[in-house]
Amino acid sequence: MLSKRDNGAEQTIVGTDTRIEGDIRFVGGVVIDGYVNGSITAGKDENATLTISENGHVKGSVAAPHLLINGMVEGEVRATDRLALGPKARVIADVQYNLMEISIGAQVDGKLIPKSGGRCPKRYENGS
Repeated sequence: MLSKRDNGAEQTIVGTDTRIEGDIRFVGGVVIDGYVNGSITAGKDENATLTISENGHVKGSVAAPHLLINGMVEGEVRATDRLALGPKARVIADVQYNLMEISIGAQVDGKLIPKSGGRCPKRYENGS
């Protein structure tokens, strides 16, 4: 599983008993332990990391270079660099990714769409 980055960036934590109604745009890192009804998007930060913990629940799309999901996301997921789905991850929507790690137990109810557009290289399409 991806480890949390310690690149000196500040971390914002949405606590277990916190409920946010509205969109979030961030730089650095955000950890969602509570509930967010809105989209979460990383700003212009190629090292931005969004973590949705086992208790976290997002009803809206999420987009960041680095995503670690072990909670619930009901909306599109887009990881421009790396995505890690933990054993308790539940995603209800399509998932776009560059690199992905999936733990046993993770569930996705949607399409997995690699950054390349989902097409296999020609040599594999014909079985050769």
